[in-house]
Amino acid sequence: MDCRGGGIVSASQHGGRIHAFARQHHLPLEQVLDASASINPLGPPASVLAALDPLAPWLRHYPDSDQWVVRRVLASRFGVDPDTIWCGNGATEVLDHMVMALKPARTWLVEPAFSEYARVAARHGSAVQRVVMPPPFDFPGALLDSGVSAHDLVVLNNPHSPSGRAWPRSDWEPFLRRWTARGAWVAVDEAFLDFLPDDQALSALPLTSAGRVLVIRSATKMFSLPGLRFGFGVGPRDLVERVSALRDPWSVNQLAQVAAVAAYRDDAFLRQTHRWLKDERPGFADALGRLPGVRVHSGRANFLLLEWASETAAQEAADQLAAAGILIRSLAAWRGLGARWSRVAVSTHPNNERLLDRLQTALT
Repeated sequence: MDCRGGGIVSASQHGGRIHAFARQHHLPLEQVLDASASINPLGPPASVLAALDPLAPWLRHYPDSDQWVVRRVLASRFGVDPDTIWCGNGATEVLDHMVMALKPARTWLVEPAFSEYARVAARHGSAVQRVVMPPPFDFPGALLDSGVSAHDLVVLNNPHSPSGRAWPRSDWEPFLRRWTARGAWVAVDEAFLDFLPDDQALSALPLTSAGRVLVIRSATKMFSLPGLRFGFGVGPRDLVERVSALRDPWSVNQLAQVAAVAAYRDDAFLRQTHRWLKDERPGFADALGRLPGVRVHSGRANFLLLEWASETAAQEAADQLAAAGILIRSLAAWRGLGARWSRVAVSTHPNNERLLDRLQTALT
């Protein structure tokens, strides 16, 4: 944790560390408002809870190591061949599978970016190459183009975290085709793309059938399932076969598989989420942007990127929120950003009002 105060999760860590936050501030977990992890506040869906309810007798059995049912549900939902899908214990494990199977000489990262990308690459002996993307966080194809070559892996995410920018296909498809033609691989992390109703028009999934383009998706954010951990990858069949030969066959537990089947069949929950985000995000962003000393950067995802007037202002805001039991995400160690930046999840209207009221009192 940041030694100067308890209101921000250390930027080298993942968000959502509410247990440590609650212990530090002597709070019961139910009193903590976690705005550090961008999890759908409407979930888990009722359909998922109903599917999990009768599963206790099945806990004595091993899970399906082939994830046969869930892969077919995913194939139907996303219009791909089930043999091009593999599942993992969260999106980070899926990326780990990918790098382990590809063994890229170099892994290109566009920063600011999720720290696990670099950790996974380093763990498998791939040299990490970094380029920094400045605000307003336009697609960084030109920054990468001259460096990417055969046997490289480029890791992107769309919508981009932490900015929330969602890049249309016309921005990135020419670059992806050029890099793969050189013999490079491109992995696109689409963990937040389910939150956008036009996700099919923004997704790289149609390019996976041509080879060398890979997509990572996650049930964690959209369906509020971080406690179960479920992610999946889509790529060429030969890569999926390599992954299957290398991975732990039991890493996706029975509960996660059943939850994912119910979640990805629940179109009504997706529509409900899209309506909530469309209604809630603009007003929340506008209210934060009217506070003194903070700028809200434009984006479309279920979180907001905040730029404070100074590092001191950012820390004071985080401390004030922590005193009210509210946890936000610091971006102090994210390359290209720093201690003046933080990320805040969009939550329900009452939760957003709770955060705003505390900041308004503190800053005005």
